[in-house]
Amino acid sequence: MPAPQPTVNLKLLIVDDDPNTRDLLAEALEVRGARVRALGSASEARTTLVAWHPDLMISDVGMPRENGYELIRRVRHLSVRDGGTTPAIACTGYTRPEDRARAMRAGFDAVVTKPVNLEELLQTIVLSFRPLVSALRSGIVKRVSNVPILPLVFSRTRNFMR
Repeated sequence: MPAPQPTVNLKLLIVDDDPNTRDLLAEALEVRGARVRALGSASEARTTLVAWHPDLMISDVGMPRENGYELIRRVRHLSVRDGGTTPAIACTGYTRPEDRARAMRAGFDAVVTKPVNLEELLQTIVLSFRPLVSALRSGIVKRVSNVPILPLVFSRTRNFMR
């Protein structure tokens, strides 16, 4: 099967203290057309989130100093303009149902387990945009930042899975 063409331009923020995981995820997503910033700490992630405005954040939960649960709680207290509503996926080796529930209560939108199955991660990324697509279809939301985004969301998610 040929490698997917870089046809999308999703801005993805990856946060993981393990450089191997960070690099593998970044490379796999960049090959599929994403623009990626991969960082090793929650404090770097918050600064980058506010300055870069990624479309989605993927964060490890078991990091030293400030873990992913603390990171997402702090992100969710940011204003919309500063990225407080950025979709976020928890990436964790903790696989029990109560671990998944804890991540969701903390403010993550979805959870994928380590070792990461790339197809599962890609599917989860696409599904993270489903609430926005539903709001756009229903007419609740027509524009974001004065830019019509319905065609953008559909083209990004459809092409990302190729």
